Amino acid sequence: MLLLAVLSALLLSIPFYTWGTGFLLMVAFVPLLFVEDEIAKRKSRRAKKDRKGSVIGYALITSVLFVVLTSWWIWYATWTGPVAAVIVTGSYMTLAFYLFHYTRRRLGDRLGYASLVFYWLTFEFFYLRAQINFPWTMLGNGFAKDVWTIQWYEWTGVLGGSLWVLVMNILVFKLVKGWKAKGSSGARPTLSANRRALSRVLAVLLIPMLFSAVRFFTYEEKDDPYEMVVLQP
Repeated sequence: MLLLAVLSALLLSIPFYTWGTGFLLMVAFVPLLFVEDEIAKRKSRRAKKDRKGSVIGYALITSVLFVVLTSWWIWYATWTGPVAAVIVTGSYMTLAFYLFHYTRRRLGDRLGYASLVFYWLTFEFFYLRAQINFPWTMLGNGFAKDVWTIQWYEWTGVLGGSLWVLVMNILVFKLVKGWKAKGSSGARPTLSANRRALSRVLAVLLIPMLFSAVRFFTYEEKDDPYEMVVLQP
């Protein structure tokens, strides 16, 4: 499970590099969701006692490694920058994931996975408005090199991208989990066996993207020039 937590961190980090792509974010949480699902299945008394720390531990590994891989360059300006980024960003990511795990165990899958979206977006919303913040690592900013896919940010802001990422990860996780369940039951796993889940994944992925692409490639700038000066305080 440690490798799955590390894999999630790598998939989350790559889109923030110049050679990466935001599309990896669509499956970045899937390995960590499998870790959480495996921990939640443990039935023994001892497992229940250890479950809280286990989820927090794996989520912390993912979040800290993600922040380090995406924010290490702040070190060139000040050594306190990366440390603060790890503490603040790593803490809210870990806390959001643990609250999701706790809610899922208490209220079931439907409300549980919905709570992941709610907790994560709530933390990002308040993080944006905090006195000291570093919004670079917000999920929606991972599409900085795929701007043709996110033209609807003008209505939703960057939180719309984070919502897109979270919903996609949950749907892909459920699709893969259902596919694995078919295989473990002895039936030959096929995509057609999970046609409804696959349809949801494709719809959530393609509809916003196609709408954005049409807007991006058909938009014409109006001739209304301004002279602007940008100053850094």
